[in-house]
Amino acid sequence: MSSSKNRKVDNESRVYQEKWTNDYYFIQIKDKPMCLLCSESVSVIKEYNVKKKKRKEIDNISLSCRTVTRRIDELATNVELGLKRLYLQFKYFSLTIDESTDVSNIAQRVGVFVRRIDEDLNITEEMLGLRGMKDTTTGEGIFQELKMLMARFNLHFKNFHDLSTDGVPVMIGSKAGLVSKISSELASMNIDTKDLSIFYCIIHQENLCAKSLKFEYIMSKIVLSIIFIKSRALNHRQFKEFLEDIEAEYGDLAYYCEVRWLSKGKMLKRFYDLRSEIFTFLEMKGKSMSELSDDG
Repeated sequence: MSSSKNRKVDNESRVYQEKWTNDYYFIQIKDKPMCLLCSESVSVIKEYNVKKKKRKEIDNISLSCRTVTRRIDELATNVELGLKRLYLQFKYFSLTIDESTDVSNIAQRVGVFVRRIDEDLNITEEMLGLRGMKDTTTGEGIFQELKMLMARFNLHFKNFHDLSTDGVPVMIGSKAGLVSKISSELASMNIDTKDLSIFYCIIHQENLCAKSLKFEYIMSKIVLSIIFIKSRALNHRQFKEFLEDIEAEYGDLAYYCEVRWLSKGKMLKRFYDLRSEIFTFLEMKGKSMSELSDDG
């Protein structure tokens, strides 16, 4: 009885657990857990102590409106600095610009997205900025906002390659549109505009191209296979367990809805990535799909 009361911690085989890093923000330093929030260690390696230390540090964090605002500003500044360092590696870049209203249909917003490529052909896409427009939205106004954003991130028109936007007059107007303003700016800098590619309403063009392709046969086969797996509770459950057992890239299939036509590409990609797993599962169920095999 006395031995149980006087037992030592060393004899309890308490060791640091890797999950404490994500759960409690602790790392192991010299065989002791150290808190990443306060840089202090816990003397006794015990989950209760680690959890208690984390709770104490979080309770001490001020969550006033001023503190939260300051932290958001600091995070935004950190992200901006990271983007500026990334943009210094640009070889060429393209822009996508969208002009729309907010949920109240009052305030005008212009979203600018940038896609860049470096010398190693690495492609990166980021949101460059979201600008609020005052009064009436014009091509000149959007162009001035774009110039300010580019100056803020040290982007230069000499590396500008193409522009994607919608087809409204404020964007593609022949005289006062954004495209016209950009072309004039390039001409004033003695940059040949022949190499500038302009795309608008590209997503609708992609939809028309997709409809013109003859996908009926293969689409019907794929959709029927997905319905066979997902519409039956037993099949669906067994298929998800099968994917989990073999540690597949995805945990389930994606449904296709013809009304939401953008779902077609996602559904086809998911099906293609899981084609070998689907073929195996259908074979197990006695419902083969020869198109998925090399001999089909």
